[in-house]
Amino acid sequence: MLRYLPGYAITLSGYLWTVPCLNLLALIPMLPDWLLLVVLNLGLLAMPAERAHQRLRVAALGIR
Repeated sequence: MLRYLPGYAITLSGYLWTVPCLNLLALIPMLPDWLLLVVLNLGLLAMPAERAHQRLRVAALGIR
């Protein structure tokens, strides 16, 4: 939960020194969530490829 504090601090400080109608600053706290989702999705995509690679390696070496 503490990882959100810098994003909120940046957003609040941005609202103090910019035009209040600029809604792009509201996206800053959501950036860590988006980054985490990208990393998780890449991990989920890599898992089947790794399993297939392992099966090919076992088949090529003749290991049972």
